[in-house]
Amino acid sequence: MVELEKSRKTSAPAPSSLLEMMLTQEVNPCFIEYNLDSQINNTTAEFLIDCLQKASLKPGSEVIIHLNSPGGRTKDTLKIIEEMNFAKEKGVIITTIAEKNASSAAAFILAAG
Repeated sequence: MVELEKSRKTSAPAPSSLLEMMLTQEVNPCFIEYNLDSQINNTTAEFLIDCLQKASLKPGSEVIIHLNSPGGRTKDTLKIIEEMNFAKEKGVIITTIAEKNASSAAAFILAAG
């Protein structure tokens, strides 16, 4: 019985550093839900891009974007769509939902989802 307890204790070596411990743990996917209820501008684009980048770090994550927007700046819309396409390549599931209004630039984000 003593030999059995010794073998259990020595069978799995303890991680030598915090980094090693983090690398051996499983990465769990995340779930992000974002409500875009205003015009698409630099602030909303940067926030949504940040959410998409965080989800890209964990394949299998899901991002749901609720749209109620009259549209906005073309440059910021293109940045969002580019980041959405990159996140999809990394295995992120992106769902876009038009709540009430998805006009102009918001319609392109809806179609890209």
